[in-house]
Amino acid sequence: MFPTVEPRFMSTNQTKIIDRGSETTFQCKVLGNPTSIICWYHGKEQETPIHEGANLTIKNVQDWEEGEYRLKGPLKARFIEYILSENEKDITLICEVQSRVLSVNIQWLHNGRRMDVAERIRTSEGDGNNNKNKNRFQVKDDKLGKHLVPSKMTIFDFVEQDLGLWNCSARNDYGTVWEQKDVRLLGIFDKIGKF
Repeated sequence: MFPTVEPRFMSTNQTKIIDRGSETTFQCKVLGNPTSIICWYHGKEQETPIHEGANLTIKNVQDWEEGEYRLKGPLKARFIEYILSENEKDITLICEVQSRVLSVNIQWLHNGRRMDVAERIRTSEGDGNNNKNKNRFQVKDDKLGKHLVPSKMTIFDFVEQDLGLWNCSARNDYGTVWEQKDVRLLGIFDKIGKF
């Protein structure tokens, strides 16, 4: 089994001048594991893909096919910060997910185990219920713009068992990516480094 490697675009912009009626091919190389599916779009505002795959071939080119072709690829996930509450008992981990195609499913794991989250709030749906409940874990997914979803995992009454690796995993029909954060106590060397 090969390790999961976040996808990276290896190709650069391509500019082509071609004659009407001729044929041309654009290529896109993406490295990563698992292999990502690439979608091609014609024009800046086009939201429906015209082709799926690493190469886009246009046969018998016509005037209306002139313009910018762009591609959208894999998901991206990264931890942007974590917030310790004023009472210093609650902590919120924030994972930013970027998905340019379709909806995205975000899962949280702690030390490799999927978290049982009692309540998932999606602010894009207007559910403003922020009540704590019996479960100490709460996830809140916000939607910022077309493609950005910050997912916030709040751990209420943080205890020592909550230390360790926290993983934010994002999945849609085009692939899966994840990012993890090691949540640990500040040691003496961490404190010395701040002075």
